[in-house]
Amino acid sequence: MTEVWVGIILLTTQIGGILLDKEFESHNECWKYYTTHPQMERVENSIATTRPVMLFKIQSFGLGWITCERRYKFNGNRIDKIPPIVLLPTPESRK
Repeated sequence: MTEVWVGIILLTTQIGGILLDKEFESHNECWKYYTTHPQMERVENSIATTRPVMLFKIQSFGLGWITCERRYKFNGNRIDKIPPIVLLPTPESRK
């Protein structure tokens, strides 16, 4: 069975997540897509989390946390209708 990975975006301005209709063949391919995307800029933040997440400034959306997960974890679930189990604090503002 081939693993399928997806990116999940948790915007800091709303509850719930966005599961994009884009699939990846590996965890690394998923992260490479987001870290090199022209509309996303990585924001350094020193908040410790229990999951592999990164904070990005996303054009036309604002700040959002992104993580990559295996697709099978979300079969039958609509993550845009229920709050995710990942609790993330509001990012620090740095000047």
